[in-house]
Amino acid sequence: MMIHDYTLSKKDDDLAVQYGLLEKKHKSVNINRVQNIIIKDSILRRMIGYYSLSVIITSDTFESDDDNSTVEIMPFIKRNLLYDIVEEILPNYEVIKPKSNVPIRGYRRYFQISTVVLLLVTGVVQYFWLDWAWILGLFALFLVIIAGVYSAKNNGYVIKDDEINMLTTGFFTRSHFVIKHDKVIECAILENPFLIRSRLANISVTTAAGIVGSVATVKFIDRKDIEIIWNWIKEGGGHDEEDLSESNQIVED
Repeated sequence: MMIHDYTLSKKDDDLAVQYGLLEKKHKSVNINRVQNIIIKDSILRRMIGYYSLSVIITSDTFESDDDNSTVEIMPFIKRNLLYDIVEEILPNYEVIKPKSNVPIRGYRRYFQISTVVLLLVTGVVQYFWLDWAWILGLFALFLVIIAGVYSAKNNGYVIKDDEINMLTTGFFTRSHFVIKHDKVIECAILENPFLIRSRLANISVTTAAGIVGSVATVKFIDRKDIEIIWNWIKEGGGHDEEDLSESNQIVED
C-alpha cells in the first residue's frame, strides 16, 4: 500500500517501508522484534483527520538514538485506514482507545506548577520591564490551564487479555501505546506524600528499545487503577515478582 509517498509492504514476518521523493530511503522491520505500537496525533492533526503510526523495535546496537528503535510506518494516515492497516500488518495487536482514568481531584495537578511558575515570571517581567506583561501572562495562563485539562481528559488505559493500551499526553498532543504483556520489562509506580494523601499516583511501563527503553506513563490516576495495572503485569504478564520494580520516588506534585 502507498500513502503520501510512503510505500508499505509485508512479506512473511517482514515489513518494508520506502519513502522519499528525490532520494528513496528504505527501512525493514521484522514483526517479531516489535515491542509496542505508538499512534500519535495532535489537535492540528485531528482537525484534518490524520494520525501517525510507529513501532518500537529492539535495536541491533547499544545506541539510545530513536533512529535505532523507532520506525515510523506511516507519518500521515487517516483514522479510518489506521485500524485496518494495524490489523493487516500486526494482526496480534488490537488498538483500543482508552477513556480518561484521571479523577476530578487529579485535574489541577496537570497545570498547578506551571501556573505558579508562570505567575512568578509574569510578576517579575511586569515589575522590571513591561507594564502590560499581565496581558501576555493571562493569555499564557489560559493556554496552560486548557492544555492541562486537555491532558487530564486524555490520560488513561484499558486492559484486554494480554494487552494494555495506554494514552499519554504532552502540550495538546497524544501518544497511544499498545503493549503486549510479554514485552514489558519494567513497571514503576511514582508517587509522593501529596499524591499518597490524595490516593493518586503515576505509573510507567517500559519495553525494550536501545539503552533507556520505551516508556509509557499515565499520570495522576486513582490508586485502585495503579493496582489494576500492577497486578496485570505481575500476574498476567508472565513475570516473576522480582523481575518488576516499584519505585516510590518524589515527583512534581
